[in-house]
Amino acid sequence: LWECYFDLSRGPAFVRIGKQILAWGETDVFRLLDAINPLDNTFGGSFEDLDDLRIPLWLLRGTYDLGGLVPITSLMIEGFWVPGPWDARVAPIAPAGTPYSAPLPVETLQFTRYTYPDKSMSSSRWGVRLNAQISRANITLAHYKTYPDTPATHTVLLREVPILLNLNDVIGVVSYEPIQITGGSLSFWESMTDAVIRAEVAWTWDQPVFIPQENTATLFGPGIPLPPDLADEIGV
Repeated sequence: LWECYFDLSRGPAFVRIGKQILAWGETDVFRLLDAINPLDNTFGGSFEDLDDLRIPLWLLRGTYDLGGLVPITSLMIEGFWVPGPWDARVAPIAPAGTPYSAPLPVETLQFTRYTYPDKSMSSSRWGVRLNAQISRANITLAHYKTYPDTPATHTVLLREVPILLNLNDVIGVVSYEPIQITGGSLSFWESMTDAVIRAEVAWTWDQPVFIPQENTATLFGPGIPLPPDLADEIGV
């Protein structure tokens, strides 16, 4: 089943539980607040609609309508929780040879290891947002925890060696580390041009990125200077 969930509503409260897709934010091409569900990187790439790439998760979602207070015509709080023991899926790595990602040499792939989130409570996704309607403007403030679609890689030595002489002693580790995102969005209808204007901003806390001197520090360690003739012979 792609999506399967149950809805329960009573008065201003609404609850949905099951396998579902939850998209926050206003952007269509890139994701800022809309990074709750992982993306399927195995097909489509940038040519595919985001609606077809999101992977549903087993989650609990709830909203509560707080009513209105001038000048706010509608105020709603929403939260979600993806229990780690239920679902800890992340965006899959694009397979070798796919036309939707940069090609990687086979030699690189055999020295790569992947670490995925455990099915434990610490791997849970969660988030909360406040949504307000002010005149013709819809404003959202949100904060949530999720996992990046493109995790950073770092190198690890298989054994302690003072100087790296054999690349077989090094592996690349791709690990999915949790991140937290805080941001807001705005959309409103402009009457003079009869257009809908949308904006979105987000701050990602401590997102892992690839910095060669740090992620591959084992390759930037101390070296042995070679005589010029020997260096020319081996092509260094």
